[in-house]
Amino acid sequence: PAIDSTGLNALYDVVKRTRHDGTRVLLTEVRERVRRVIVRSRLGDLLEPDAITDTLEEALASLRSPENAAARAAWRAPPAP
Repeated sequence: PAIDSTGLNALYDVVKRTRHDGTRVLLTEVRERVRRVIVRSRLGDLLEPDAITDTLEEALASLRSPENAAARAAWRAPPAP
């Protein structure tokens, strides 16, 4: 399984819109090949550092993690147009 440019662009648009609304997007159980593509793309620049996790449990833990609060607060700054 892979992701093409159409999928990346669609996902980028979703993340950008939800981020503007203050909603976090977390991706879980992303295959390594797709993860590498996402991280190297403009989508990777838009996602929070802990937005891609191996499991749903890790994603949920990142939502509750107090040590990530500062990073999440900085991330919520509106993206440049």
